[in-house]
Amino acid sequence: YINDARLLNGVITFRASKTNATACQIIESGDSVTTILFNDVTNSPNHDVFGAFVLGEVGHGTYQIFREGIYDFQSQIIATGAAPDTTHFDAVDSYIQILVNSTAVSFSYGQASTSQVTQYKVTTGPITLSRADVVKVQIFNGSDEDILISEVAGHCFFAGKQLD
Repeated sequence: YINDARLLNGVITFRASKTNATACQIIESGDSVTTILFNDVTNSPNHDVFGAFVLGEVGHGTYQIFREGIYDFQSQIIATGAAPDTTHFDAVDSYIQILVNSTAVSFSYGQASTSQVTQYKVTTGPITLSRADVVKVQIFNGSDEDILISEVAGHCFFAGKQLD
């Protein structure tokens, strides 16, 4: 039995974002799947309570579950197309997903805000995870053009909280 109040009031265990500290991430066109390389867990409001967010070269941008429990994850990114998309089909052809141990647990299509900018948001809702499970965010680019993951502070993030 899960207390609904605890689900709503869980403490955010980590929050990572993309910063301008590294080159912007380019996602190639033509059905390519790429892990989003979130690279900042130290600058406010980012944090990592258990030190479980991986920033190194192997597993970069992933979160390793520190202890078994019920978790909730969310992510948001903003992507800019290499050329204007007047039909807005690129947003429908591409999606963001959250994976646990390489299995998608949630996904969402993009929402075009202009002819070149698409916003992607995804959340898992409560899921039960085991210690050492690995959680990551990937984007699937199904459009016919490269997209660039924006590194605007506060707009591109990956966050999770342990609910129970």
